Amino acid sequence: HAVPRFVAQALLVAGLLGGLASLISSWTPRRAYAIAAIIAVFIIPPIIVAILGSGGVGTNTDIARIAVLLSPGDILVGTNAAIFGSIPDSPTVAALDMPGWTFVLAAIIGALGSIGLTVRRYRRIST
Repeated sequence: HAVPRFVAQALLVAGLLGGLASLISSWTPRRAYAIAAIIAVFIIPPIIVAILGSGGVGTNTDIARIAVLLSPGDILVGTNAAIFGSIPDSPTVAALDMPGWTFVLAAIIGALGSIGLTVRRYRRIST
């Protein structure tokens, strides 16, 4: 009975990460720059979210909640928790206590938006 949940999570992961990677590479003139940019997009946002949501002096949870929805890794942690009904693996995502549907919606919007912008980019090149 868990197969549909695995398929849903796999589609969200593939759509979001693949869409973002293809979008970045479609707008980057050199392959090496594209690789560096893709790695940066997947590594840097979770670090920023962890700093914003750390609970230290001057922590603004509203900013952390917005930032977590801009971090692909944290979005996927949230979708995984929402789909499987578990507690998020990331302490930062768990501490923000956001509803699971926001992560699923963010993943769908990110995947469709990045794929749409990639298609738009290549249509402009071909004409």
